[in-house]
This record gives sequence, C-alpha cells and structure tokens, in this order.
Amino acid sequence: MKKRLYSTLLLLVCCTLTFAQARVQGVPRSDVKQPLMKARSATGIDFASIKYWVGTGSNRAALIVNWHDGKDNDANLVWGYKWEDGTAPSGETMLRAIAADDARFYMLLNSNTPYGTSIGGFGYDLNGNGNIKLLENGKEHELTDGVCDSDASFDDFTSNDAEDHWQSGWMKGYWSYWTADSENGTLGYASTGASGRTLTDGCIDGWSFMPISATTTDFSGDIVYVEKGAGEAGPYAKGTFFLNEDWYGHQNSTINFLSDDGEWTYRVVQKENPGHTLGCTAPFGQIYGDRFYVMSKQEKDPGDTTVGGRLTVLDAKTMKIIKQFQTIATDASGQSIADGRGFLGVDEHKGYVGTSNGIYILDLDNLELKGAVEGTGNDGGSPYEQLYNGQLGNMVRVNDRVFAVHQTKGLLVIDAATDKVVGNVAAPEGWGFGSVVLSKDGNLWLSVADPSGSGAADRRIVKLDPNTLEQTVINCPDSIYGPANSWYAWTPDAFCASKQQNALYWNGGESSWRSSYTIYKYDIDSNEFSTYLDFNDAEDGFYLYGCSFRIDPVTDEAYISLYKGFGDDTYVVRKYDASGSQLAEYPMIANYWFPSLPVFTDDEAPAVTAPEPVTFETMEPVTLSLKGIATDADNFDAAIVKTVKAVSNPAVVKAEMACGDLVLTPLGAGTADVTIGINSNGKTAECVLAVSVPVATAISGAGAGSTDGTDSVYDLNGRRTNGLQKGLNIIRTKSGKTLKVVVR
Repeated sequence: MKKRLYSTLLLLVCCTLTFAQARVQGVPRSDVKQPLMKARSATGIDFASIKYWVGTGSNRAALIVNWHDGKDNDANLVWGYKWEDGTAPSGETMLRAIAADDARFYMLLNSNTPYGTSIGGFGYDLNGNGNIKLLENGKEHELTDGVCDSDASFDDFTSNDAEDHWQSGWMKGYWSYWTADSENGTLGYASTGASGRTLTDGCIDGWSFMPISATTTDFSGDIVYVEKGAGEAGPYAKGTFFLNEDWYGHQNSTINFLSDDGEWTYRVVQKENPGHTLGCTAPFGQIYGDRFYVMSKQEKDPGDTTVGGRLTVLDAKTMKIIKQFQTIATDASGQSIADGRGFLGVDEHKGYVGTSNGIYILDLDNLELKGAVEGTGNDGGSPYEQLYNGQLGNMVRVNDRVFAVHQTKGLLVIDAATDKVVGNVAAPEGWGFGSVVLSKDGNLWLSVADPSGSGAADRRIVKLDPNTLEQTVINCPDSIYGPANSWYAWTPDAFCASKQQNALYWNGGESSWRSSYTIYKYDIDSNEFSTYLDFNDAEDGFYLYGCSFRIDPVTDEAYISLYKGFGDDTYVVRKYDASGSQLAEYPMIANYWFPSLPVFTDDEAPAVTAPEPVTFETMEPVTLSLKGIATDADNFDAAIVKTVKAVSNPAVVKAEMACGDLVLTPLGAGTADVTIGINSNGKTAECVLAVSVPVATAISGAGAGSTDGTDSVYDLNGRRTNGLQKGLNIIRTKSGKTLKVVVR
C-alpha cells in the first residue's frame, strides 16, 4: 500500500533567512546549517497500515527512511517497533532491532564517540537478492545483525550492490535525524543523536540523507509500508528456468519458469521488463552469484522488432534486466565479429564469455567487457569459417584452472588468475571434443565429436584428471551410443552429471541428427552403462528436443523438454527419478519454444567449516588438504573454488593454493591467521586458519648440516639450508666461527 505524504505547513522562513549553526545527530558542526523541512507533516503515516512490526508490547513507534537516491521513486520506507511498559528504548534501540530482524535493512554506525552513537549509513536490499556487503575503499566489512560498527570515515563506505538503496557519509553528506512525538505530529530536526533519543508511545523517527550543502529536505515521496518477508527471495527463487531458442524468424528468445509447485510463468523476461527481450537463438544461460547470464547468438531475431542483446544480465530472483550487450566484439567498422555461445562465472569479480570467436573477459563488478583471452579465437578464413570453425563450447572451472572446449583446438586449459592459455588437451586422433563435464568425484569427462559439424559421434568418452591432465579413454558397449554433439551451430548438449550419484547422463544415437530418442546413464563407480530413457516406441510421439535435459542437483530428478516434431507446437516438460520412472508431466501452452536447456535456481549458500589450527614442528613447508571445509547443497563440492584472501602476518608464513590444497611455508617465529575465500557458484564465504610457527632453531643448537662436510649454512631465521642461497647467509664453521656471506 502506498500513500502520499503531503505537507500541511508552509516553510516557516524564506530563502534569505540566516541559519544557525547546526548539530548533526547531536554533534556541533560549523560546516553545516540547520536544515528546514519542505514537507514537515507526518500525518500521512497510518500506524494501522504498518505491516512490518518488530518487538512486542503495547507501545509503538514508526521508522521512516528516505535515501533520496532516485531509486524506487524516492519512496519513504516505513517499519514499526513495539516495546513493553517499563522499558525506555532509544532511537538506536529501534534501529538495531529492525536491522537485526529485516535481512534487507542494514546500517553503518560508530558506537564509540563522545556524543553517543553516530549513524553513518543506511542500506536496503532493494532487489532482494541477499547480496549484502559493505566496502571501505574496496575492503570488505562484516555485518553483525545487519550492523557494521566502525570508526573509519563514513564517507569511504559503499555497498557492493549498486542496485541497493545505500547512502553514507559525514563530511560530504550526512543522515539528518527528524522526530515527531505523535502519529499526527510534525517532524522536527533533532538536536540529539539516536542513542540520546528516548522513544514514547506513538512517536515517529525519520532519517533523510542530505548533501553537505543542502538546507532543506523532505519526506514528500510515496510511503511504502515494508512487508515482512516480501522481496527477500523474489518470485523466481525456487524452481527451474527453461531457456528457449524460440521460433527463429518470428521472435526473440524467451525464458519460462516452472515453480517447485508445478506452475508455469511464461516469457518472464518480457513480463518483468515490458518492451525488452533477449537476443536471437539463445543457446546458454548460467546463474552465478544471484545473476542470470544469458547468451544469444545475435542481438535480434530477423522477425522481431525489438533489439535485445548477445549477452543479457538479469537479476536471478526478480528477472529484471541489469544490462544488455548488443555486441561482444567488433571490427574496425563496428561490425560484430563474435556471436554468443557459452558463459562461465570464473570468480566473484570475473566471468568468461564464450563466442564464435574466442573467450572474452567480463568484469562482473562493473559489467564491462575487458578484452579477450589470447589464443582462444579462431584462425581466420571466410566469415562462414570464422563462425562455424572456431566456436567455443562449454567451460568448467576446477581449482585454479578453467577448461574450455574449442571446436578445432581441443580442450583449452586456462590459468584463471592470469587469463592465459597454459595448456591444451588433444582429442583422440581424427576427432575433436564435444563438451566437458565435471562429475561428483572431481574428474572431468569429455565427449568425443566430429569438429566439422557433420553430427558424427564417437562411441568413447574421456576421463581427465584436472590436476595432472592424465587421460583415460573409456569405450561404450556396442548397445550404447556416445554423447551427441552440435558443432554445426553450437548449442550445449545433454551430457551432464548428477551431484548425488557419481554418474553421467547423455543423449545419443547413430548420429547427432538421430539422438533425440534415447538417454543413457553411466555409473562411474561400477563402470556400468545403461539406457535411462527410451522414446523410440513412445505411443504419445514425444521425444527430446535438442539438449534440454538436466539433473536437479538437490533432488537428483531429471527434467526433460519433449516435443512431437518441428511442425508441431505441442511441448511438455517431464520429471523422472534416478531410476527413470516418470514423476510428473507439465503441459505447456502452444508455441514453438525450441528449448535450449533447463537452468536450476541457486537457492543455497556454501556451508563452511574452519580447518584445525596448524602448528609447525619443523621449518619445512606443509600441504594441507582443504577437502571438506566447504560444501554446497546445490553445487558440486569439487566446483567450489578456494583462494587465499589474506595472511595477517606475512613475516610468519606464506600461504598459496595448489590444485585445491593449501601450501604453507613457515618464514619466521610467531602466529598468523590465513583467511581462505570460498566461492561456490558466485556465492562467497570465508574461514580463518590459525597458524603457529615456534621460535626458529638457534644456530648454536642446530645439528651439523654442511655443504662441504665442514661448514653449516643457515638463513636469517636460523633454518639450515642446503648451501649458499641468494641474499644474506650465516655460516657456522667447523672451528666455531660465525661468518656472514651475501650472495648477489
């Protein structure tokens, strides 16, 4: 419910009035002037209309916050607060209670000032994606019960989500505090801060952000009575998206949403973004970090009047368009040279955009393309050869590497930190790879395909160790076809893995053109192949369209899109259990959907367990397995990326990652905390490992360890070394002398 908050009183002074020195939340300030209220009355607030109440008791107060940031029509958000008789809560008490209860509302304050608590910033998760962090010049600050308590400059803080309401400051701008003693009272400028304000039954506290030079403010915007729980998950939080190529020559691509309750919402991009669409023939989409990245081959279907984008970035919970890229790369004349193919979230700051002409780097913080990964493009030729001879397929990240399937170059191995191609895995002689899949056990699996686009598929699959790159070729039985491929005009295939079982699934046939009637299953642990679904003799005439088949990571149920042929607009989605028994069918409205693939919502965050503290007994490096410190209910544990974020005392220990393990090298006596970053499909967490290095062994007490049988050599920390090292060396001679030798 929204109401207009109208002014009932005119300004009491004219613009020529000389203002007195003001207090900002009770703090005397000579650089600001006491502001006036343009719309002073609070009579537009109806306590009976407040929907979000925090606390219990017969006493009530209202909180109004206005960011004046131009978002959501500069509406006033309103909460309610209740308390029992016999208590005397302050304005700060109300703020903290609401921040602790409403996960969308957060604030920045300093509770340790001579004038009580100062409020430096307020935020509100306007898009409801739960992605809330505060950054001080790029440094992350933790929130406890929705509050960051810091004595750093309020002016240096920003929110990590540009879509949120967020304003903070003290010297460049500030939060002005306004109070009224009754529901129908008049908001007046407060001479005290929130900690010095005692609430009374029926009172109102208002907060309005003001530039430092402003002399007036107002609460004249719409009043929005915040609803409890509204917006925290969004309408598309739990279910399955179906990305559709849709009807080429007639309309741009679409996305349908199937809720966990079995209800369809059609064309959700158009529904949530009137007048906007995706691009043409969308083959791939990935949800990463609460955003939905959708790739389209071109920015517009020739039969559609709306221009979409080759890359569209959506809010995964609301499906609002955040940004669209009509082109990914262009030539000197501005013409596109790269059609959309796949996408991979590399880390929380970077993504890889796969195209018909190489991989391009997307800055996820600013949503800007930052050039290409060298060595991933095509090798020239005619425009047709460039489009259909050097395409990128799907991509997977494991530990510090990205593995990307290239139509003609095999499997590219890319350093995820440097964006450099560091290796290449060749396919069996005469063949190429079709796609790459990560299985539950942490191995990679590759389908073998004809890179020319003929549709021919081999009867082998290849297992690849992501750390050693060791290959194991596995032959399918005579009754089982290998995974189909689609290099003729790339779309992903149905080759995929179960998170709950160590098993692979794919569609196959005598060629990729005849691969829509059978789904196969491979149990990795038992090395057993089987037919999972067979539509060859289906009485209803349904069979798989394209590659629209995936396994739900949580339920282990298969979702598959079925149709009756290119000339029939009848489509259904079916759900099957792990044994292949049908669980449900979801009929669809008539349309030529031509679905690309199901995309499951990412509803879970990683759960993290801090590793046990490490105490060094020697000065030798140790390798610590991090397997098991993080898990995610809807993502492969092997896909969780671990990084070293910080070392509190770098003089004590060096910490670095190697193939998913943590390598610790002691450097000197003392203690240090190693902060380990966890990234699971774009959702992040941290844990801290405590490290202790005992006092370094003294030279006088060290055992003999010489380079020539006579003298012993040590570094500055008293560690025995194998001969002279670059830098300063300490030599203990057999005669007992101590020498210092510098090697340059």
